[in-house]
Amino acid sequence: MIILVKEQKDCTHTLQPMLLRTSISLLLLYIIGCWLPVAAQSRASYSKADTVRAMRDLFEERRGSASTLTTIGGITTGLGAGAMLLGFMASDNLGGAILLVNAIGLAAVGVPMLVVGKSRQKEVMPEQEEAVIGAYEQGNPLPRELSRRLRRRHFAVP
Repeated sequence: MIILVKEQKDCTHTLQPMLLRTSISLLLLYIIGCWLPVAAQSRASYSKADTVRAMRDLFEERRGSASTLTTIGGITTGLGAGAMLLGFMASDNLGGAILLVNAIGLAAVGVPMLVVGKSRQKEVMPEQEEAVIGAYEQGNPLPRELSRRLRRRHFAVP
């Protein structure tokens, strides 16, 4: 029995350096795999017209998502307000309480969606789009938060 334990110690002792090398190799492969797409994308150069078209696509995409978020938030908030009114008007205490709890839940989801949607709509107004694109065409760099949002799909030819 003692011999078996000794053999296990020797076996694990030789496995530790191999596991360490394997772990380091996998970590390096992961880092390289994460870095390569970023490096390839940063080397791509686009003309000014391509960048303007990509910015217009980005603004249009963000306007669509902002209006969708605002619409869903408005509908959810409206349903919550309607359920709250029905809860207050209910003659049955238990039914009214259930409606009030559901109304509070709907309002808790709908109001933040509505607020975020409205704030995003202000960020992507057509006036803002024209100001950013006009500044870029005059030689100013793109705002950092917008240039980070540009993806390869925005530069694709329609």
